[in-house]
Amino acid sequence: MKTAREVAVLGLFLAAASALSFFESALCGMMALPPGVRLGLSNIAVLMVMLLLGHGRAVTLAVLKAGFVLLVRGFVAGILSLAGGICSVLVMLALLSVRRTEVSRRMLCMAGAVSHNIAQILAAMTVMGSSYLFYYMPVLLVSGVAAGWMTGSIYRAAEPYFIASKLKVWKQ
Repeated sequence: MKTAREVAVLGLFLAAASALSFFESALCGMMALPPGVRLGLSNIAVLMVMLLLGHGRAVTLAVLKAGFVLLVRGFVAGILSLAGGICSVLVMLALLSVRRTEVSRRMLCMAGAVSHNIAQILAAMTVMGSSYLFYYMPVLLVSGVAAGWMTGSIYRAAEPYFIASKLKVWKQ
């Protein structure tokens, strides 16, 4: 980060991701989803940062999100968030580096969600010392594809507004 403006903008994205996460927690509680299944709405902020502000800032936001989860939800949730967030960002960055113009936003989000769930299961197996968690993988893979598709659709619909706001933020 070079300027105070960039730090402030990244802080706003962290606040947006946190607000989306809290909203998602309430929404998932009402939807009676299986344990561990989330919609991934806060990842819209990470994808926005990745595509509009740069790769390094997306990794920074994923780490900051995990730090926030650590403070609010505890150690295990923080470790799971860090593992899932970093893996998700790296997979999406790898897809972008290979086929930047050919990768749809939905495909990015689906790949990010599935890799996020895989990393979280592996981290949970390590933290809890149990390989039985691996049997929950099919539930998380199917839900990751569905949640990624939905998150990508939301991002795709809102992307023109993000691009317009980026131009305003950085030109001032």
